Amino acid sequence: MLKAPEAELLALATDAERIGSLPDTINRMAQSAYAVRDLWSSDTWRVVDEIEEQIAAAQRLRKSGLWSMQEQMDQLVTTLSAFSGLAMESMTRGDGWLFLDIGRRLERGLQLVSLLRTAFAQAQSEAAETRLIESLLDSSDNLICYRQHYRANLELAPFLELLLLDPNNPRSLAYQIARLQEHVASCRARPATAASAPRNGCCWKPVAFCTLPTSKNCRPSPKTAAAKRWTANSARYTGCWPTCRKR
Repeated sequence: MLKAPEAELLALATDAERIGSLPDTINRMAQSAYAVRDLWSSDTWRVVDEIEEQIAAAQRLRKSGLWSMQEQMDQLVTTLSAFSGLAMESMTRGDGWLFLDIGRRLERGLQLVSLLRTAFAQAQSEAAETRLIESLLDSSDNLICYRQHYRANLELAPFLELLLLDPNNPRSLAYQIARLQEHVASCRARPATAASAPRNGCCWKPVAFCTLPTSKNCRPSPKTAAAKRWTANSARYTGCWPTCRKR
């Protein structure tokens, strides 16, 4: 396979039936996007549609060979970057964004470890090792960073330091772990929301319309000027939390 990798690369780029391939991953991403379609802006939907069109165009070029779809892959990378930018810059920093970024950091860290383990599992000649290091730096957007930081020839030790241990490199493993620690700490410190707070015998119930503060089952405390309203899991809940009359 390593001597003639074109068939394997074509399958990874175009085979929608293969788990983990690019079309399979894009299809799963699109399905997840449709599941929360009401939360996406029109600009984001345009980008999602363009991603699906580009992956379909790449699949049509499968018989033409790997090099013929290079331009299509370049366009797909640009569109995926646009989607990532829209998602990260447009989402409020709530629980949804927190878990989205946790998943991003986990996947990036696992992918990096798997890539390095696969690339350097066997001893390589010096020339092959140099080409491999340059390719991995380029694919991880670290080639310019390496040259500016070390100002030396490509060597394995500084390469591993940059991709594994540099806490200021957003592509390094150390950076992913640091962000995960911050997110876990944020989850622990985040106060409970109204939808997740314990009911303590209060009269919360899903209703068709918010009828408070006139509901006979749950009346505002005399110290509370108005009852609260909120929406959770697409159902309306009403109550006068945290002080309400028990049934």
